[in-house]
Amino acid sequence: MKKNDVSGDLNRLLVKFLLVMKLTLILIVISVFAIKASTYSQSTKLNLSMTNTTVEEAFKEIEARSEFYFFYQEEEIDLERKINLDLKNAKINQILDQILEGTGLKYKIVDRYIVINPDGSGFQNNQLEPKDIKGKVTDSAGNPLPGVSIIIKGTTSGTITNSDGNFSLKNIPGDATLIFSFVGMKLQEVLVGEQTTFDIVMEEDAIGIDEVVAIGYGTMRKSDLTGSVKRADIESFQNQPNISITESLQGSVAGLNVGMPTRAGEDPTLSIRGRNSLSGETNPLIVLDGVIYRGSLIDINSSDILSVDILKDASSKAIYGSQAANGVMIITTKDGKKDRKPVFNFSSYYSFESPANSLTALDRDGYIDLVPGYAWERAFLAPDYTTPNPDFDIVPEFAFQAIADGYADGTNTPWVDLATQNAFIFNTNASMSGSSDNLSYFLSA
Repeated sequence: MKKNDVSGDLNRLLVKFLLVMKLTLILIVISVFAIKASTYSQSTKLNLSMTNTTVEEAFKEIEARSEFYFFYQEEEIDLERKINLDLKNAKINQILDQILEGTGLKYKIVDRYIVINPDGSGFQNNQLEPKDIKGKVTDSAGNPLPGVSIIIKGTTSGTITNSDGNFSLKNIPGDATLIFSFVGMKLQEVLVGEQTTFDIVMEEDAIGIDEVVAIGYGTMRKSDLTGSVKRADIESFQNQPNISITESLQGSVAGLNVGMPTRAGEDPTLSIRGRNSLSGETNPLIVLDGVIYRGSLIDINSSDILSVDILKDASSKAIYGSQAANGVMIITTKDGKKDRKPVFNFSSYYSFESPANSLTALDRDGYIDLVPGYAWERAFLAPDYTTPNPDFDIVPEFAFQAIADGYADGTNTPWVDLATQNAFIFNTNASMSGSSDNLSYFLSA
């Protein structure tokens, strides 16, 4: 019996010893992580060599080479002040002392955050101490927003909301600013301060016409579109005396080549990123208000056009198939706006055109002097062919009988003057747009 009692005591002692060892190990692990977090600023050493650089550039370089982040008010610090640094294996406090020398600025290092202040006020405030924060992001209707991006301003650290719109961040100082961003919502910046729980309501952001492009089956934000799309600057075309949209597009859209017409009233040749063809056609596909357009671009009134988008890569073929092998030009015209009273627009312009640099063409005498140079073997005497041949007859050297007749008649025709003249363009556009309960309209002439 005595032997069994001793064995039981030993077992109890062993269990107690193991419990003590386990608790000690846990405390040691906790201490190691606490020391690691608190001594980062003391153990980190940097090498910096910068000449005639600004304070702001020095801060960015320190953030890039370490895990430190700076917090300060821009109006309180001369960020453009030039400094020189040449430090090796220097601690962060040594670097800061040299950067801020003679400025009267003070700093406090809280773990990996460096707070700079002119007089040190607020350094004892608990809001500067890192804290864990959490919150929820919703829209104006109270629905949770998953996937909202939350970034600590001035850093690349952050998180996103989960499916319920909730988020959490650890070790965030009170002077930090959180940036909330989401597609279709206005950007929000929120100062952490003394809060630990946040309820963020994001407002919808209106999309401007310059941010949306036509893509064949609707519209999409430019930022969300992976294909190559270029939009023509329609507003700048309104001040140009062009009678056709093709004239306005010349040289205005990268990758779009607009040729010159060879006959009056003819459409110029169009090509997108060079000439390609699967069916013999080289012109791009034209889509007018969602419908494939086979007519002449000259017939479309330039004043009626709202936007012109050029689809230049393979993504356009996923919409229109092989007929889009040469690219796609999508033209959207103006329409009446909802719940709008009639609006009348009138525009008119008068312009004139004249040759800026007239060609200096040969006249009658100049042409006659030029012909012997082509027939030098007959027009000059051997052996040096520099002495004019007195028996040389210039008439047989003329290529056409009409030239010989003009030579005999003494004709001197100013061809350049006949082929060019001062021209003018007079254009007037009138339109009316609006809508009622069941009808929207846009009329133009």
